Amino acid sequence: MAGKHPGVGTDAAGSAVVQARPAWHAMEPGAVAAELGTDPTGGLSEAEAANRLDRYGPNVL
Repeated sequence: MAGKHPGVGTDAAGSAVVQARPAWHAMEPGAVAAELGTDPTGGLSEAEAANRLDRYGPNVL
């Protein structure tokens, strides 16, 4: 399930399928951090931040 939209994949017919995930706002902070692969006190490593920038692009509106 690669791409810019985690939690969205495709089925065998190529149709979009959204995988059920708990609502992030209803989760414990540590569980949210673990789900996002980060550390709540230290944030992302420089290497991981660069990886996500390459994968998802810049954080702009």
